Amino acid sequence: MIDGALIDRPLIDTVVIPCFNPQRETIDLVAQLADHINSVIVIDDASDMISPSYYRRLSSLDNVVVVRKTVNRGVAHSLNIGFTMAMTAGSKYVLTLDQDADVPSDFVAGLGRAISELERDDIEFGAVGPGVVNGFAYAYTNRNGVMEMQEIMQSGAVFRTEALRIAGLADESLVIDSVDTDLCLNLRKHGFEVFADGRVHLSHRIGRGQSISLLGKEISVTNHSSRRRYYLTRNRLVMFGRYGASERTWLLSGIFWLAVSTLLAVTVEEGRTQAFHEVRRGMVDAVRGTLGRRGGSLPGTVSHRRSEGVAVVVVAGGGRDRVARQLQSVMNQTLPPAAVIIVDERSGDGAKQFAADYLRRFPQVECLSIDAPEDTQGVTASGLAAGLQAAARFRFIAIAEVGEIWEPGRLARQRARLQQSGAVMTAAPGIAVAVNGDPVGDEVRNLFPTLKHWNLAGPVERLHAVLREPAPARAAVMMTNRMVPSALPIPAGWEAHRWLELVAVVQDSLDSDDQSVMRYRISRDAGPSKRRLREKVSAPVNSALKLRDVSRRLRSIATHDAIEKELAAHRIARTFLQAGGRSDELDF
Repeated sequence: MIDGALIDRPLIDTVVIPCFNPQRETIDLVAQLADHINSVIVIDDASDMISPSYYRRLSSLDNVVVVRKTVNRGVAHSLNIGFTMAMTAGSKYVLTLDQDADVPSDFVAGLGRAISELERDDIEFGAVGPGVVNGFAYAYTNRNGVMEMQEIMQSGAVFRTEALRIAGLADESLVIDSVDTDLCLNLRKHGFEVFADGRVHLSHRIGRGQSISLLGKEISVTNHSSRRRYYLTRNRLVMFGRYGASERTWLLSGIFWLAVSTLLAVTVEEGRTQAFHEVRRGMVDAVRGTLGRRGGSLPGTVSHRRSEGVAVVVVAGGGRDRVARQLQSVMNQTLPPAAVIIVDERSGDGAKQFAADYLRRFPQVECLSIDAPEDTQGVTASGLAAGLQAAARFRFIAIAEVGEIWEPGRLARQRARLQQSGAVMTAAPGIAVAVNGDPVGDEVRNLFPTLKHWNLAGPVERLHAVLREPAPARAAVMMTNRMVPSALPIPAGWEAHRWLELVAVVQDSLDSDDQSVMRYRISRDAGPSKRRLREKVSAPVNSALKLRDVSRRLRSIATHDAIEKELAAHRIARTFLQAGGRSDELDF
């Protein structure tokens, strides 16, 4: 927890906190950090000993996002989710903390000072962290300033996202040990230095272990579990092979301390016999190159590259029956999804939990559950934005909303269209069906700007078509992760699909497909009609705010001079009036 009030936060944008069966103090830590840091991302690694309401307090904080994993894939996997979400949101510096960290009142300010000094000296660095951890100072650390290191602990370290984009993220095949070592040495390998500041201290409530005196040195006796000893041995040996040739001093020191640690584990610490067997297994697997979780590689692992697979963002709600039919169609795709991100609509109908339980049947598919903060945008917009951030680790992202039943080839078809066209987004129609599955004679996406010759039309003609029509309600949408940074955050008051469509078209990168790729089960009292959508047009003042969003924010990302000119406020109003609307009812 935080001891006292944190001081200024001028540089660190985001805090990422991986959690597994956290204690109550972790909630206090997150809540207090949220008062002083722009964004706090909590990644729960499939905790099995906390109540469903554990994170409820955080749901009211508008700058906290909780991501719940349904399968424990290790701390590296959790860090990568947090890193990607932070990078997608435009963060420059990301602080990572363990759930048991005790953060001093001057901790964030101290790290900010170190970052400022490094920037002032124009040093290309990748990470900087505290020089004293649990009372022990790093060797060669100058307590009066920052010193270059070969590796530092991940907990308490601030990572520069520009360096991570070049060097790569955490290696998920390591699972739980040597993750910080790999991050640091990989940054150094790519030309980014790593530093520790001896003026900054950090401690942890648990895991301090004990120490004994050996040859005049204080040596930590950790009493790690036998399973942890396996990962420690295996991964450290892998690190020696991966970086030993370029980091000779680190290699010799690492071999010495691994030998000492192993000797203590099999002679002094508890569970010596089992530790011996696990050390031996770790050595064998290191030689064989067997990584991942014990017994084989982690399914869905992404190491230093973003996945080429498809992530599906599911907006859960509408009851179990609808969610069951929807998920069945998602999992029956000819191109199976690499990941499914469940977004909670706070409907209270149990749909989110049902979805998480259903997806446990597919261990090969990565599954995350997003508890997005409530805000003025409404749950769908803010939750979908959080879902897109989490999905940005994958090149392709498909959006699934309540009531959709996908045709088996949807993901394959839409991914192929994006690959062939080079567009950042594609949208296809769906057929409206009754509860029994019979077509009702209408397309769900009949409002989408389907020009007869869309693919032959010019960028301005496409822009006008999109501006003149309401959002493509319930369109089957897939995008690439290149689109996510420019699309987020979704401005207040916007229907999410409508905003995404506009972002794509102003970049002249929206693909329109004529073939239906889904069915949508409509309710008895609601249908995807143009009349119903126009009844929901915002009040004039909100329309004016949306006009501002288009003319300012979207204009800044336009890829053509002609599009940029058409996004001037008076030209947007003229375009709408030419379509028969009124200037005080801009139908965004």
